[in-house]
Amino acid sequence: MGAAGQTTDTRPNRPAGLAWRLAWPAAVASELAGLIHLAFAREHLHEFVPFGLFFLVAGFFQIVWAAMVFSPRSRGFFALGLVVNALTVLLWAITRTVGLPIGPEHWSAEMAGPPDITATALEVLVVAISGWALASGARPSRSPA
Repeated sequence: MGAAGQTTDTRPNRPAGLAWRLAWPAAVASELAGLIHLAFAREHLHEFVPFGLFFLVAGFFQIVWAAMVFSPRSRGFFALGLVVNALTVLLWAITRTVGLPIGPEHWSAEMAGPPDITATALEVLVVAISGWALASGARPSRSPA
């Protein structure tokens, strides 16, 4: 019993634990994808500045998101990670099939290589884990007031 005759519930908060367990692999996947994007940003800046800027922004977003997914508002960050990574995967698929309408070689599909396949697989993992976290209703725990 707690203060003033109230009982305290000491059972583990399953959704909070689930959110925490799902945050770790999503954060690691996002961090690695972000590092890959940053590693190739310079090369893309030399090719076409907007492409390089995209790689910089995507890389920094993925690294910052990896830390923010542990915040008390992780449900919102799971949603943001799902949307941004899904759009990045879609953009990658477009660049590998029909190409983009901008750039030095517009409408020319790029070849896929190990780094971009790896980054995309990691992004798909972030999307899947984020979707799972959102569908399961995983929320961070809040201490009773």
